[in-house]
Amino acid sequence: MIKKICLCVLILLFASVCLAQDQKMTPEQQQAMIQQQMNAMTPMFGQMMRVMMTAAFDVLSQPESAEKLASFTRNYYYYSATFFVHNHYDICYSLSQGV
Repeated sequence: MIKKICLCVLILLFASVCLAQDQKMTPEQQQAMIQQQMNAMTPMFGQMMRVMMTAAFDVLSQPESAEKLASFTRNYYYYSATFFVHNHYDICYSLSQGV
């Protein structure tokens, strides 16, 4: 559904750009047309965002997703701290050797 909405938006934008090039619009007319298109797309983007957030919350509310997220968080902080300690040691050693 989201792909269909995005495809429709892209088709509308492409068609309007083609029409704008054919009609030789003034900058004020182009700005007005862009504003009109943005106003037309706002409800579609709102709906698309609601669908994406609902899907994300549905996935995150599952117990196995919580376990995966907890595991990822533990590993991320463990490995990033380990990486920092090793790099800090290497930098200090290099500086002490005059490299």
